[in-house]
Amino acid sequence: MKITVNQKQREWEENQPLTQLLQEKKVTRAAVWVNGRQLLNQEIPEYLPQEGDEIRILRLVGGG
Repeated sequence: MKITVNQKQREWEENQPLTQLLQEKKVTRAAVWVNGRQLLNQEIPEYLPQEGDEIRILRLVGGG
């Protein structure tokens, strides 16, 4: 199936969790939006992307 991640279309296997995508991108801390709705941190591990989803990942970085 096709999903869009940070404005780039890509293929994604059904029933693969969103955490797989974050691991693939080597992202440990992120804010994630799906179809314009920000997911809560506890929703991210449970979320299974669906056909046509538009996913936006914003890495969280600390500093000072």
